[in-house]
Amino acid sequence: MRTIRRARWALLALALSIAMPTQLAVADDNASKTTAKKKRRSVDECTSFDQKDRDDEEGVDFSVNNSCSMPVACSVRWRVTCAPESKKRRSRKSDSQSFQLDASNGLTVTASTARCGDDGWQVDDISWACEPARD
Repeated sequence: MRTIRRARWALLALALSIAMPTQLAVADDNASKTTAKKKRRSVDECTSFDQKDRDDEEGVDFSVNNSCSMPVACSVRWRVTCAPESKKRRSRKSDSQSFQLDASNGLTVTASTARCGDDGWQVDDISWACEPARD
């Protein structure tokens, strides 16, 4: 009976000696991946967007800045409505621009309202997005 118990304990010890280093290696690998993820900033954290009406009242400037350490691909979308107060002559046009920004760089694009002439205008439905640039 003692021989069977010793054999069981020996078998258990052998199994633990094989399984434990493997589990510790997996846990250590997961911990290092988590640490690496925490150190890297997401694109959302290192890109920014700003908008400003132009001084000549001919549109709106949209600025996208990249403070990431890598290039990013970005796009800006908007809609210009001419004569937004008029129910009869309302004219709408959606537009967009896509571009790539190198690390620590920025770009300004303009939503032009020149086509509205002397009519009033409105720029809305503005959206922007950036993601890591593909090689």
